Amino acid sequence: MRKNILFFIFGFICSTLIMGSIFIYQYERKGPSNSYFRLNRDYKIEDIGILRKGTVLKFDEGMDEGFDRFILYLNLKGGDVIKDKTPGDVIHPYWLIDVNEK
Repeated sequence: MRKNILFFIFGFICSTLIMGSIFIYQYERKGPSNSYFRLNRDYKIEDIGILRKGTVLKFDEGMDEGFDRFILYLNLKGGDVIKDKTPGDVIHPYWLIDVNEK
């Protein structure tokens, strides 16, 4: 009986350490979830428009390919928009290009 309790405690401690290690690895890889960043210069959004210096973006995820993904929150009151037919779990990424690049 005492042997079973010791095995249970040992297993619980090991699984807690493993899950903690996985959590720490994922946190370091993705970064803090509530980090906001301010643009230091103007950026062109492909052929759509320009994000001005000082625009605040929320950090979403660092990608293995070497780029970071950010979220831009917008408030629109009474605008004219059309619902996109793309499924809700698909992300439309836009590349930002430094306005001063040629």
